[in-house]
Amino acid sequence: RLRKAHSIGHSGCWEYDLVGQPKSIWISKEGLEIFGLDVPSGDVPVDVIKGCVPDWGKAEKAFTDLMEKGNYYDVELIIKRPNDSPSRVIKSVAELERDAQGNPVRVVGLVKDITEKKRAEDALRRSESKLRAIFNEAPVGIVTVDEQGRPIEFNDQTVKLFGYPREELMKLRFSELIYAEDRSLG
Repeated sequence: RLRKAHSIGHSGCWEYDLVGQPKSIWISKEGLEIFGLDVPSGDVPVDVIKGCVPDWGKAEKAFTDLMEKGNYYDVELIIKRPNDSPSRVIKSVAELERDAQGNPVRVVGLVKDITEKKRAEDALRRSESKLRAIFNEAPVGIVTVDEQGRPIEFNDQTVKLFGYPREELMKLRFSELIYAEDRSLG
């Protein structure tokens, strides 16, 4: 069930053993797929992971903050997969586990591929930027109003069209600015 959940959620888990001399990170099968790693075991040398993360310093800082300050490990990273497939964006979160005496023993985490989410966010940002430019630069007045007819926002052409200062327009209901005979058309 856990494997199916990881597959559906494009996520995997990982563990970093702090006891002794840690040289590798155990990564679940799903995590290995996210990183594009084709290894028979889930134990991956730290240097291999480092090679996948161009901004290793960001991951290292989050890890240091976890170890030294007890901060929650929560980082977004771009990964370059060794199999020449496109780069991915991941979110990795983790917690520090301690033994009965309070000594750190391992870090247990989750890695999630958020590439599609980031692409969708970027597309939305670009679309909003285009819409904002159209709104602001349109040669006609554009107004958005709430359910009571009060303005939410309007462009500069609206200010020019009605001849009121912006502050005054914000206080009016736009139905007050429309000829009575035209109100029934809207």
